[in-house]
Amino acid sequence: MHLHPTNRRCTLAAASLLLALSLAGASSAPVGASPAAGHVKRSPRTVTGIATYYYPPPNRHVPATLMCASPNLRFGTHVSILDLENHKRTRCVVGDREGRSPGRVVDLGSRVFARLAPLARGVIRVRLGW
Repeated sequence: MHLHPTNRRCTLAAASLLLALSLAGASSAPVGASPAAGHVKRSPRTVTGIATYYYPPPNRHVPATLMCASPNLRFGTHVSILDLENHKRTRCVVGDREGRSPGRVVDLGSRVFARLAPLARGVIRVRLGW
């Protein structure tokens, strides 16, 4: 059987990918299957650092009551926030970008920040999970 060069490359790429996955121990089982069945359950990702607040601009996709800004999380990502000092929790949705600053992991909309701490605090230590 004669394959066109493009099809031959696709076939080789697919074979290489399957070999790499089998060597890495990957399986075709659904994510989150029970560990007893030999599958690993994905855990949520977390990061700890500093949060500040800002007054978010109007956004037609995310209401101001839920808005937060992140330098690297995708727009629309739902984030849970834990204030490490008073252990209050809330949620926000990434709808804006922030500038990178050492130690700072998120800028919270003023309404989101106020659910965790008084605005007068200005800066809080938080743990984010998404």
